[in-house]
Amino acid sequence: MLLRFYQAQSGRVTLDGVELSRFGDAHFRADVGLMPQDPFLLASSVRDNISVGRALGQAEIETAARATHCHDPIVQLEQGIYQRLCLLQQLGESSVFGSDG
Repeated sequence: MLLRFYQAQSGRVTLDGVELSRFGDAHFRADVGLMPQDPFLLASSVRDNISVGRALGQAEIETAARATHCHDPIVQLEQGIYQRLCLLQQLGESSVFGSDG
């Protein structure tokens, strides 16, 4: 709820006493980051997973991939950053992510 992917059905979500709804999504997301304890991937393209809802250009996607040491493995994929990822559910608590093409 803090990243505003969902709206509160009841009650309020505030940041320093200000309701989150008073902040614009783009402005808020530009200033707030999330570092989850458990990494996740969207069941979408590599590009979508890097941009995570932001409108990034090709150069920004490549810069992010290089900064996280993912560029070389990505260019080895058949469709590069446009390769779709699929979630392979594994028994137990963890999940394994793979490529569906």
